[in-house]
Amino acid sequence: MDVHEDQLDKILTKWLTHTAEREELDVLENWASQREENAQMMEIFQKIWDEKTSEPILVNVGERVSAIWEEGLTNKQRRSLSWTPMIKNAAVLFIFIGASFGIYHFVQKENVRQEGSTALSPSYIFKENRADQKTKIFLLDSLVAYLNSSSS
Repeated sequence: MDVHEDQLDKILTKWLTHTAEREELDVLENWASQREENAQMMEIFQKIWDEKTSEPILVNVGERVSAIWEEGLTNKQRRSLSWTPMIKNAAVLFIFIGASFGIYHFVQKENVRQEGSTALSPSYIFKENRADQKTKIFLLDSLVAYLNSSSS
């Protein structure tokens, strides 16, 4: 059941002054159960209404309810804004860590690919020495191999 804001104000006024009828209380309970914010708003209204102030009791209950409504909205906004910087910082940190992790794995993958390319395509050199011959062989990876006589 969708309640118009003007109707909700009237029902809240009656609820706070304990003059609401059962149907109005049902409408209010339904509204409060629709969203957690609505239930929290009702709790705030009740706390503010029950506060003892040094001011005389207002004759116009509607003005008091409007003031409570405004104070409840500002309290709600204050609570929701306090998490905003923390969430922004966490998002920036998450993006930074994710980007670092991605770059690290990309570089590692490239290194493996470069190392793997030489290992996958080996080149063989076959050399055989006679009995009286010794040979020094320079390999492609700049290593030196010595081949003794009568060996291959």
